[in-house]
Amino acid sequence: MNIYNNDKLRIRPELKDLVNDEMTKEEKFQNATLRPILRMQHELVSLLVQTYIENKKGVYYDLSMERKPAYIKKNILGDPKITHELRGLVIGMFTTDELAYYLENKGAINKRIQALLHQRVCSIFV
Repeated sequence: MNIYNNDKLRIRPELKDLVNDEMTKEEKFQNATLRPILRMQHELVSLLVQTYIENKKGVYYDLSMERKPAYIKKNILGDPKITHELRGLVIGMFTTDELAYYLENKGAINKRIQALLHQRVCSIFV
């Protein structure tokens, strides 16, 4: 593995006990790759979403606690512009092998990224 890939792996947080032999390849990829990257990129995700909310005139802040998760899913993560930016934060931290796996399984991995982003954004803003 080259220095580029080693450096990316070295800076990721280590999340223990998330992978086992009974998982599918996609579950292993989610837990061994996506979750650590999202944890590492937490501040950037937070800043992007916060800026997006403020650019939309802060409508989000007027919503009740019950309506905020649905608003996040529909209006924030449903907006292709911010979705592509957030997904780029994740994909940009892939190693070359991870990117190759992603390109082979793009649809399924994008769904997992979207679900994890929803969980993370809700944990930050709700």
